[in-house]
Amino acid sequence: MSEPLDASAVRRSNRRAVLNELRRAGTTNRSPLAAATGLTAPTVRALVDDLVRCGLAELDAPAATGSLGRPANIVRYPGRDWGIAVLQFGPTYHRVSVTDGTGHQMALVRTEATKHTRRAVTRAVATAHSLASEHGLRLVTGVAVVTGRVDGGTVDSELLGWRCVELEGLITSALGVPVTVHNASLAAGYRELCEGAGTKVRRFVVIDSSNDVSGVTYVDGQLVTMDPVALGELPVSPNDRTTVFEMAGMSAMLRRYRAETGVRATRVASLISAADSGDTRARQVVVDACRALSFAARWLIALAAPEQLVLSGALVDLPPEGRHMLRDLISAEIDASVPVVFSDVGSFSWVRGGELIGVDQVRVLEDATIASTLG
Repeated sequence: MSEPLDASAVRRSNRRAVLNELRRAGTTNRSPLAAATGLTAPTVRALVDDLVRCGLAELDAPAATGSLGRPANIVRYPGRDWGIAVLQFGPTYHRVSVTDGTGHQMALVRTEATKHTRRAVTRAVATAHSLASEHGLRLVTGVAVVTGRVDGGTVDSELLGWRCVELEGLITSALGVPVTVHNASLAAGYRELCEGAGTKVRRFVVIDSSNDVSGVTYVDGQLVTMDPVALGELPVSPNDRTTVFEMAGMSAMLRRYRAETGVRATRVASLISAADSGDTRARQVVVDACRALSFAARWLIALAAPEQLVLSGALVDLPPEGRHMLRDLISAEIDASVPVVFSDVGSFSWVRGGELIGVDQVRVLEDATIASTLG
């Protein structure tokens, strides 16, 4: 006879609490699990037995201590031996990160970008397998993070030179584990939700302007909208939309300055420093980029009335004078009482965001395993 629905729901909730604490601890025994979850020792014992049946916990013989009484079995979370592969494809560099099942990064490798899709995927997948093997991990899931539009696993990116590439199926087949594909701004926004602005305010907009202007809006932990420019939702002509999309990118600022002056600036910080020192062309490039970025930000702000507008990506690495200039220019353009702040979780949020998405995918796999084993 099955348990009543409410009792089953309570057991599932308690099991998840024990599993979450076990994942956090890595290795422990039943007494600390009971203390951390507030559950009774018999309940924790039964739930740990459930997790052992599902392969989500392992019991090891206790070490001899010489003290009186029967020593407690050691409970270990096997996810520390699982691997999450994150493949990030940008216009300048491609990056491969491998974490364990808890999201702890074990290795990160960067290579020069290539516009040849299959070559890029083959190289990234080989790197992921090599890193996982080097650190004794068994890959269980993967995340691809790309600059450009993502629609159901298909990527369309002018900056990457990839047109209608069915990337999800391509990487899943090559990597041999389930893979999801996400826009870079979504990954950056998800990191902000988990580790940055989302821990402080309920409603926020994240603008990632490393290669192009793109953004996400979160309200109460839920994604409201993302990337209005890349998704073509702005009420402007296609030509104007492309102009906005390209001009606000930090790399686009450098390309434009070089085309107009013949001077090669390798970092946005140096370009902003030149603008601050009286270089009129540098200042015009910066002002135009901020206007384009603000144009997209206004639509995101109108959708959600956020408590913060968070600037992320390459913008995080700007020196103080550059931050002040951008903040002042953008605040004047958006004409709203929304604080403009710089992300405090650091740059490379696309990779870390992908890792956090991968951890969520591991939890989905855990739930599926429990459902199939215990019913």
